[in-house]
Amino acid sequence: MRANCAIDFFPSSFTTRGPALMGLQSANEGFLDGFICHADVDALFAHTRTVEEFAAFRQAASARSLPVHRIVPGDNPALAGAGALLHPFPGFGPLAWTRRFGDERAYSLLGITHTTATAAVMDSIGNLCIAPIQPWDAVVCTSTAVRQTYETVLDYWHDYLAARLGAVRFPRPMLPIIPLGVNTESFASTPAAQGARTRWRENNGIGESDIVVLWVGRFNHAAKAHPIPAYLALEAVARRVQCRIVYVQAGWFPNPQTERAFHDAARRCSPAVRHAFLDGRQPDVRAQVWHAADIFLSLSDNIQETFGLTPIEAMAAGLPVVVTDWDGYRDTVRVGIDGMRIPTTMPAKEAGGEVAQSFAAGGLSYDAYCGVTAETASIDFDRCVEALVSLASNPELRRRMGEAGRRRAVEVYDWCRVIAAYHDLIEELGRIRAAAQAEPRGSNAPAFPLRADPYAVFAGYATNPLTPESVLYPAAFAASLAVDAAAEHPLNSFAIPWLGGENRLRDLLARIHASPGSKVRDLAGAGEPLSGSMLRAIGWLAKMGFIRVAS
Repeated sequence: MRANCAIDFFPSSFTTRGPALMGLQSANEGFLDGFICHADVDALFAHTRTVEEFAAFRQAASARSLPVHRIVPGDNPALAGAGALLHPFPGFGPLAWTRRFGDERAYSLLGITHTTATAAVMDSIGNLCIAPIQPWDAVVCTSTAVRQTYETVLDYWHDYLAARLGAVRFPRPMLPIIPLGVNTESFASTPAAQGARTRWRENNGIGESDIVVLWVGRFNHAAKAHPIPAYLALEAVARRVQCRIVYVQAGWFPNPQTERAFHDAARRCSPAVRHAFLDGRQPDVRAQVWHAADIFLSLSDNIQETFGLTPIEAMAAGLPVVVTDWDGYRDTVRVGIDGMRIPTTMPAKEAGGEVAQSFAAGGLSYDAYCGVTAETASIDFDRCVEALVSLASNPELRRRMGEAGRRRAVEVYDWCRVIAAYHDLIEELGRIRAAAQAEPRGSNAPAFPLRADPYAVFAGYATNPLTPESVLYPAAFAASLAVDAAAEHPLNSFAIPWLGGENRLRDLLARIHASPGSKVRDLAGAGEPLSGSMLRAIGWLAKMGFIRVAS
């Protein structure tokens, strides 16, 4: 068995069956399926906030006959048993604070990068500098480009903290690069897949000599990829080759205005190309459209991208790919082997100060912030057209690159390979934990200064504190409710577990009646140490009128 981890499970982030299909959901769904199917473990652990979330995880895990255990938030011993907690987002600072309430060496925390450009994610990167992140924690970067983003933002934030506060120590998590993966078997060119190709092309009036160029992804010019460069390039291709070019675009539109704008741009910019827009949220479209295509095209230009999963899916389906030399595409597509990477250009640093200020002030929405930067990122059109013409004109080149891409997808990006890399990482983090020394923390220092003991933070509210030296008496008047009835009343029942339960309340009341005038510390003489929950229980007995605390 390899090193295990608990999955921090949020159902809506691990499914592609919702109305708004996002790359994050596709990546997380694939990861969960890959982990369940390929992890070399003897049990599965789900870190969930509700029983409903755990039920959804059990359903997802039913593909494999393994014990499934729930871990509730804050159960540090259970997480120590799992060895690590994998958070499906990059920012796990709050989880590090929760861990600090126990032994920080008990388990590791892992996050995974997806989109990094949002304000929330940027804030979470900054939080890594002040949260109790440890060397045995890691933010898994899915590409070289996204790791560079993390290092740049962390460097900026370190410089600020040093100048503002004189900070000199800046612990960082590990930033390993592990790519996203795909289930390559589901994209294999089987006889059934080839039959689907034939039927789909026939049903849509596409001849065998027609070249189908495919795009898969959201239709969002501001937050995904601007379509006009692809339309312009394909128009030039259509005028140079003998075959008909069909551009199949599978995705979904955020609103009718964007849909009309895409259709208008397609008509204006590439009238010689036949355009087909498909709803990429439909499972049969996502499963079959790859096999109907001849070339995959993705001219990504957006800073919200970090990896780019669709080229890997295309490679797994045996398609040659033409992509921009952009973020994660640079790691995945080998020029001249799996396809072509088209050079890109964007303004140098110092060109976006006004854009950053407007985004920070709320003048630019997130989509507009991404969109403005995307509008200024250009491609080498000549290189793009030449790449597409060479593939459209040469079936042997398409076959060779498609086969190379398929091999690369199987050997590098299949989930069995990716999950093995996670096992390696978790085991490395475990070795670092085992060799680490405990960090000193003052006995009175809170684990999380911003979530400290409320009885300390709000100590000035009450007239008197309830301390071990406080003297207790039975109440002078008889309470109208028995202890059990008061504890079970809907006005009180939510708090009873935090008081030690009804048995403790009855026992404490009996001891106070047996020894009027006892001090709080004397009540711990029956083998039970004085604890916070005992003080809370005594406070409740006084609140409900069962006892009196002497002033």
